[in-house]
Amino acid sequence: MDSNAPQRRGNPLTIPLWIIAICLSIQVGLEVFLWINPNHFRDQASQQLLENFGDQLESSSGLDFSFPAVDVVREYSDNFNSLSIEEQVKRASVVGVALIEIDDGKIEGVVSEIFKQAVGADLDTEVGERLPALQQPYNDQLTYGDAIVFFMTGTPPAFRRGISVFDGKLVLQDGLTLEDVRRIAIE
Repeated sequence: MDSNAPQRRGNPLTIPLWIIAICLSIQVGLEVFLWINPNHFRDQASQQLLENFGDQLESSSGLDFSFPAVDVVREYSDNFNSLSIEEQVKRASVVGVALIEIDDGKIEGVVSEIFKQAVGADLDTEVGERLPALQQPYNDQLTYGDAIVFFMTGTPPAFRRGISVFDGKLVLQDGLTLEDVRRIAIE
């Protein structure tokens, strides 16, 4: 071996660049997976908590855990608005109606009745108070109706959908009335 021959040495940045490339590939792969199946880890964690601690929670707290917590987590799915009203009421943790008021250039909904409120779904707004999720700028080109039936999901409840009500009937819901929603929520 010739001692005067130049020794081949790799670039000192090669290994760190490969590590960065591998990490970025893993991150992109995980983001694509979560984009395709956003509730994967949340559903697994909820199911595991129920399996491992459901009996202990029920017996020690005295609360009724008869509805599956996994359903509460799944109700965040992107297709909530495409479900039937019956299914939306079933999946919602809070269903209620708010009367429309126009005040200072804003549309506001004042909660007049709560049809359904799941155990643990503590709503910060009470009957007679304004529901912040329904506040929006007033547009005189639009008609807002007399009231809004609102659906909230999860714990704590998050606003998912509002349907305008004209003369006791829900807009674009094939003649469904407030009484129908109340009846479905009680069932």
